[in-house]
Amino acid sequence: SIEPVLGCTGIGGPLNTNTFNSGSTSNRFGNRFSLPFPCRAFGAWVWMDGDGDFAIKLYDSAGTELVTTAAHVAAVRQANAAELYHLPFTATTNLTENTVYRLAVVPSSVTNLSTYNWDVPVAAMLDQFAGGQAVHETRFTSSVWTDTTTRRAFCGLYLDAFDDAVGGGAGGEGPLIGGRLTL
Repeated sequence: SIEPVLGCTGIGGPLNTNTFNSGSTSNRFGNRFSLPFPCRAFGAWVWMDGDGDFAIKLYDSAGTELVTTAAHVAAVRQANAAELYHLPFTATTNLTENTVYRLAVVPSSVTNLSTYNWDVPVAAMLDQFAGGQAVHETRFTSSVWTDTTTRRAFCGLYLDAFDDAVGGGAGGEGPLIGGRLTL
């Protein structure tokens, strides 16, 4: 089977590299996003060069960590180059409709990691990709999150348990029980 990674083709803009570690001034890179429906997140993906140990963490709008993947140690990777990582969270977490979240790669050592992102000339061009303008780059620098609305990081979530938000369904998971989506 083929696992599509939406938003990783046809970008047309420049490809950028972020090289950082746990001691860097900017030490978390990823995407800020909101979803137009409630659902559950069970994991994350990222395209990066994982030379050091890291985890992928999901934060709420206040910067509070909601859930994380298990620590990924550099010794477990397939190659000494950029690759696509698919990592489950240590627990699932429910996401609320129209709420801001941040997904970021967080290093746990002073060995450099490299993540990647790409630019568009105007934010409206992000509407041609999954999530539209509601998904754009975020970075944590000197205790403050900074967003770039014309840039998107190559990372995203694995989602399931969608809710149509109209009620009336058994179990509260809506009509797409068992369905999965990559953002």
